[in-house]
Amino acid sequence: MKLAHHELKCQIEFFENEIQVLVIENQHAFAKYTKELYEEAKGMEGGFVLSKEGEIQIISKCMDIIFDYYSLQVNSRKVLSKLYANVKTQMNSGEYFKTTNELITEISTYLENIIGEFHLPLEYNVNFDLGGMLKVVDLRVQSNPETLIEKLADYMLAMKEFCGVNYFVFVGLKNYLSIDELKEFYQEIIYNKYGVLLIEGSEQRERLRMEKYYVIDQDLCEIY
Repeated sequence: MKLAHHELKCQIEFFENEIQVLVIENQHAFAKYTKELYEEAKGMEGGFVLSKEGEIQIISKCMDIIFDYYSLQVNSRKVLSKLYANVKTQMNSGEYFKTTNELITEISTYLENIIGEFHLPLEYNVNFDLGGMLKVVDLRVQSNPETLIEKLADYMLAMKEFCGVNYFVFVGLKNYLSIDELKEFYQEIIYNKYGVLLIEGSEQRERLRMEKYYVIDQDLCEIY
């Protein structure tokens, strides 16, 4: 998988066992490119192109970009929407189809018996969808992270499992993690075979063995 921009010469290519790091030292360029990539990840148009073996990929369907690490939610609306859709599909297929219909019948009988206790005529939607039950029971991804690494790991796994997202862009992540924490996080990335790009405003620390660097300096010269 390759990520390119029509204004840049470099193409960021994702490989297994390798973390891509893009350092943009020019502040104007940093704001421009991160904003543009963020908008494309949300489904808007922009100058970035993601491709696989020459075939263009839709960025919003396979890549996520993360800025805010404090309010990051594993059980985001996007994840829960996909989770509920998957569970509803399971309810109405294969071995669960019969059980689902039996459960609907049981609930209908239960409601009819209760309704019969009242003097006023009552009604309900006889074609109710069991999918609504998922919200009632508050079905969600189990996640109780104690560290930022654990939160990121849970988030990425949920996005991969339910949304089909396997490529992640982290903006300014090195400001939040120590060298040892970065190494631990990289092992999680490599184990799950994620494609990951870190975008940083400066090169602050030593380069780690699994990192591949691309640099856009203050004069917008590209070094890689």
